[in-house]
Amino acid sequence: MQSIIDLVYILHGKRFYAIVLIVYMMKTYISLSGFDTSQILSLIVKYGIEGNDRMVLIRPKDERDKRGETTTQAVRDLSRQIDSTIKVEIYRVDHQDFEAMVLSLIDLIKSTEGEIIVNISGGPREIFLAFAIACLSQSQKIYKTTNYSDIDRTMTEVALPRIARRLDEKSNTILNDVHENPTYHDNGYRKETEPIRKYRIKTYRQASRSQIGGYRSEGQNERGSSLIYG
Repeated sequence: MQSIIDLVYILHGKRFYAIVLIVYMMKTYISLSGFDTSQILSLIVKYGIEGNDRMVLIRPKDERDKRGETTTQAVRDLSRQIDSTIKVEIYRVDHQDFEAMVLSLIDLIKSTEGEIIVNISGGPREIFLAFAIACLSQSQKIYKTTNYSDIDRTMTEVALPRIARRLDEKSNTILNDVHENPTYHDNGYRKETEPIRKYRIKTYRQASRSQIGGYRSEGQNERGSSLIYG
């Protein structure tokens, strides 16, 4: 847990009293898990772990190799020695369904509260790729990302890039038009340029068509002019 210390000043008569408030933020480790506990141990040593923290180990749904259970039990035993309130959970994914695996891991990250520290090394390659994609798509929720090197056996932090969706050609044209032609009304509001007006009317028609089930109808737009839908 990471402690956040804040000072609250209370006025009592003519004196101020300072009260120290300590808020603990729970940490959740989400890690791929193979047959080696070195990565888990490195995470604990690097960032620490305390009572009520959570550790989620990602493993395949249909696991037949007994070494996986041995690794899981070793992590559980270690956590109990540190603090019995540390939660060790196994998160199973179907490695044969890549799309479902990615969506499931995204949901895992989205639903996790507190500080999220992820380890993208270790485990089967099929799960690694899905987990890496999930981490990239949810990088804004992740506090730290780590990678354990098979070469020098050290753990390092990785900076996840923020990936934004590319704008389509029409949206890009409209934004460029707004940027390059900033015209305003006398009251200070920006005037609506022709590409924006056409795009707004088209969107309004599509929304209205979906609301009336595709039937031909007549209404008015926000400027009061008549529009035909359908």
